[in-house]
Amino acid sequence: TLLFSGANRPLIHVRNKTLTIYKGAKFVLGNQLRRKDYVKNIDINIQKDDMLFMFSDGFADQFGGEKNTKFSTKRLLALIQDISELTINEQYEQLKSTFFNWKGDNHQIDDVLLLGIRL
Repeated sequence: TLLFSGANRPLIHVRNKTLTIYKGAKFVLGNQLRRKDYVKNIDINIQKDDMLFMFSDGFADQFGGEKNTKFSTKRLLALIQDISELTINEQYEQLKSTFFNWKGDNHQIDDVLLLGIRL
C-alpha cells in the first residue's frame, strides 16, 4: 500500500497501461494555518511493476508543435500511458525526445520535472 498526500499536482498510477489519477489538495502544503482542514491521505493499492508518475506543469505548458500550442496535460497523460510498459531508460529517452521535438526552436518556458518510479 502506498500513502499519497499532495498539493496541486496529481500522482499518476499506471498498471497494465491503465491510468489512475490521484489529485492532490488545492492548497499549498507549506501553509501552517488550517493544514489539518485540507490535507488528505489516499491509500493506493500497488503491485510489482506498477508505474508511478509525478510532474510539474513545465512539460505540459511547453509551446511547440505545428500550431505552436501547449503540449497539454491530456497529451502528456496519453504519452505516459503509451510508454508505461517500456524500461525506465526507454521511457526517459521517449519523454526527452518527445519534449525536444515538440519544443523545436521555441525557448523552454518553465522548469520541467517528471518523476517516474517502477515498483
